[in-house]
Amino acid sequence: MGSGYRLLRFFDRTAANRLKPKRSWINPHPFKILKAKRLLGKTDRLHLGCGPVKLEGFINIDAVFTPAVDFRCKLSKLYDFFPENSVSEIYICHTMEHLPARFLPLYLKQFHYILKGGGILRISVPDIEKCLVASKKQRWSDAELDLLQGVMGGGQDHKYNYHKLFFWPEYLARKLEAAGFIHIEEYPLRPHFAGKDVMDSSNGAGFEPYGMGLSLNMKGEKPK
Repeated sequence: MGSGYRLLRFFDRTAANRLKPKRSWINPHPFKILKAKRLLGKTDRLHLGCGPVKLEGFINIDAVFTPAVDFRCKLSKLYDFFPENSVSEIYICHTMEHLPARFLPLYLKQFHYILKGGGILRISVPDIEKCLVASKKQRWSDAELDLLQGVMGGGQDHKYNYHKLFFWPEYLARKLEAAGFIHIEEYPLRPHFAGKDVMDSSNGAGFEPYGMGLSLNMKGEKPK
């Protein structure tokens, strides 16, 4: 590898390190800490990477503001606002695939830390195995193939919409087990666990036009 590539790798890794979950030595956002505490007084269930989807009974969290957001926070900064053993459930839908692969264990460790004993982590991500099955069902149009590529690789229309991780059941289950979760299992795409009228990528991706869901929905429990 030439020196130019080594330099590029150094700068890219330095930039990516800002996404690494870690505790801040000094939290510069005391008012946000108070807001998080106030929200936890109403519900201890977190909906991470909520985007435009607002779930009732959850604190809806995203780094980018939308009308659905209750609390703006980067996924790597949960340690700063949510104490150990402070939440009963975490739901994160079609967000983990956007994270650097080498930091996946650290994000799962962060989720494990803030969950209470007996708390549930629910993860929904694109399932690469289902995507490959869908690709072979018939001869799709170019637009349909591009849509499938988007499910696997992201829309790539802005800097946050690129996929850096691919998931399939065995891979995610092993990562959850390594992070300390138990009772790991897939759960149904439909109906949505948060309510039969809820629609998001977990229960919507793929049914049109491919006739099958393309999400992997998996949950794990923090030991009591």
